[in-house]
Amino acid sequence: MFTENINVLILDLAGYNLDLDKYTKTSEQQIKTMIEGAKIIESKRITNGPIPYHRVVYTGEQNDYKLKFAQHYYVINDKAKVLTLTCEQNQYDKYIDIAMKVFKSFRLK
Repeated sequence: MFTENINVLILDLAGYNLDLDKYTKTSEQQIKTMIEGAKIIESKRITNGPIPYHRVVYTGEQNDYKLKFAQHYYVINDKAKVLTLTCEQNQYDKYIDIAMKVFKSFRLK
């Protein structure tokens, strides 16, 4: 049984010269190579808040699980901050609203 989860990843980008556009492009390439059967459903820049971010929603398989992911990418001061919801595809609608509330509760600096 797969357990849905939300995680936060902070990556030091110092010296890589990656802005939000370049980080998003690199991340989408990694999704396609690392996730079996990856399909990007949505890739959209969100600018209606204080800090712009990029939203990526995709599906794929890992260890016989059919998963769906929602990610928000932020690049601030040479750091990528990635918020991710991971759950089984058939459970996504059950968890996405809760995940978005959790994502919005983060205060990024």
